[in-house]
Amino acid sequence: MVSSQKPIGIILQEAKLITPGQLEVALYEQKQFQMLLGEILSHHGWISQETADFFVDLWPAMVGQPVQGPIGYYLKMAHLLDEDQIERILREQRRLGVRFGSVAVLKGWLKEETINFFVKNIVREAQEDTPSAALVLPVPQLPISPVSPLKTPRWRSPELVEAQAKETYELLSNEKGENLPPIIPASLRKDTDSPRQAAETLILFDDHHQSQGKEDGESD
Repeated sequence: MVSSQKPIGIILQEAKLITPGQLEVALYEQKQFQMLLGEILSHHGWISQETADFFVDLWPAMVGQPVQGPIGYYLKMAHLLDEDQIERILREQRRLGVRFGSVAVLKGWLKEETINFFVKNIVREAQEDTPSAALVLPVPQLPISPVSPLKTPRWRSPELVEAQAKETYELLSNEKGENLPPIIPASLRKDTDSPRQAAETLILFDDHHQSQGKEDGESD
């Protein structure tokens, strides 16, 4: 567990709210201008002043204390999420049945390391057996009707398309007992084919004319 007595800069770095480089710059400027570290970080826009004040004034008293609410309660106090974001996360949480922190990370509002930092220092201290209990609010298990999986068309390489097209053309020729007439290229058709149909059609058209050229050359 992270000690609540650590300097504010180290705590913010371990929570992944600032980077080591940002902390180094802030410490250098603190010596130059005799300003509070939180003020410097806020001035650069790396964190808000409210977040800095939370970790200075409130965080030490919260670490290791009984849980007072879900993870969103603490993130709001730290000014890392606002009421609108929390409400949107809760709606997604109820709809999808996932953890509160997972939705916040997926939406890009917080880093996974920041969520884990709060869980590690507040939630686990009070509930070692169920460390994730305070991570989410209770989510009702809604009945979900089974849905058949969608079949995703497999991608076929140009070589495979050409081989399958030739095989189909040969089978058709053998069934008829004669050479099939030339196939009109897709570019000359009035109806629009799919890209795959157009590619296969052009392949058949080229193969047919090449074979016809050989036969004409032999007859000459």
